[in-house]
Amino acid sequence: MFKDQFTLTDPVSGSSVPALGTVASLPDIPEVGTYNYGLVAVVDADASTTLLDSWKSLVGDSAIALITSGLGDVFFWKKDESAVYFLNVQRGTTELIDHDLHWFLNEFLTKEGVIEEVLRKTLFDSLVKHHRALRFHETFILEPWQMLGGEEKVENFTIGECSVYLDLVGQSHQS
Repeated sequence: MFKDQFTLTDPVSGSSVPALGTVASLPDIPEVGTYNYGLVAVVDADASTTLLDSWKSLVGDSAIALITSGLGDVFFWKKDESAVYFLNVQRGTTELIDHDLHWFLNEFLTKEGVIEEVLRKTLFDSLVKHHRALRFHETFILEPWQMLGGEEKVENFTIGECSVYLDLVGQSHQS
């Protein structure tokens, strides 16, 4: 289960509503904030509808950001399909995960293979050691971006605002 695998390490102060709670009625919806030092972040309802604005040509108008990864990728909900998708930001690709949000949170996200291959935990842990843990809605950003030929070395990453990163890369994919 999500709560067994992920620990809230940077909660958001106030009464932010998780975007997850706006798309489904589930028991134990995780709080808005950063988990496992930034490996994932649960997006708040207010930001969830605008976070993917630069990606509408790819994700559609009904996309709601649910969870971001420490490397700036996004799990989002497509209202018109009632399905969870994964947006690989640097590749500019999406992939259907499932129609069951409960399964996505408590089974898919907690699988060792997903944590290693999709969330890229080994790289993430190296980045935390080299830089620091991420605060709420920060992400590690490769400079230059991978799509521009950036080489994935720990020293080539910086920390930046996830929303700005998503907007800039989304605009680059549009052109």
